[in-house]
Amino acid sequence: MKKKILLSCSLLVLAIMLAGVSTQAQTLGSYDAEIPFDFTIGDTAYEAGDYIIRVKSPNYLATVLEVSSAEGLELQSTAITKNGDRSKNDQARLVFDREGDHYSLRQIVAPGFGFSTLKTRELVTVVEEDNPQPDPDTVSIVLKRRQ
Repeated sequence: MKKKILLSCSLLVLAIMLAGVSTQAQTLGSYDAEIPFDFTIGDTAYEAGDYIIRVKSPNYLATVLEVSSAEGLELQSTAITKNGDRSKNDQARLVFDREGDHYSLRQIVAPGFGFSTLKTRELVTVVEEDNPQPDPDTVSIVLKRRQ
């Protein structure tokens, strides 16, 4: 009887450990980005500089954009939504909307995927009050695939 209980407990622990390994986030892409202007992602502002951009899918229902400093310090993780756009060439890129001197990340597009970020409440409010149909400039930054 003790052997059956011990075997059952061992199998349960093994199953839990394997389940933990299988739920780790799958990285869809990891890139280096040199961004020459200050920008925002959602409600978070960043200065011009070098960043590491990762697209991760922790499960089948969500995709996350992870932004890290060039040294690898994670700065932000934010939900992104699939948009169906894909890069027409082999280059991944970040697409920013520019309104005046304000740049906000709109998309990340790569050969295998395209995702959009969520608009900030502040930007949506300003756009609705000042211009019901905004026509922002679009600026793209080419990304370098990380090894």
